[in-house]
Amino acid sequence: MTVKRIVNLVVDDSGQDLIEYAVTSGIVTVGTVVFSIVFILYVRFLYFNAAGNPGGGVQAIWEPCAPGGCS
Repeated sequence: MTVKRIVNLVVDDSGQDLIEYAVTSGIVTVGTVVFSIVFILYVRFLYFNAAGNPGGGVQAIWEPCAPGGCS
């Protein structure tokens, strides 16, 4: 390559906005994935440790009615 082509390659910024959009969308995508994973793990933790009953979860909170009906 000639020196003029190398200088034009270094100085030309015609595709800069496209690269900025690609990097920004990549950062937003990675952030969304990380947030989703953390949120899912937090909701799962709350579901399985509901009402201060570790190991029992939401199913352990429910108490069936006595055989004569609920009061």
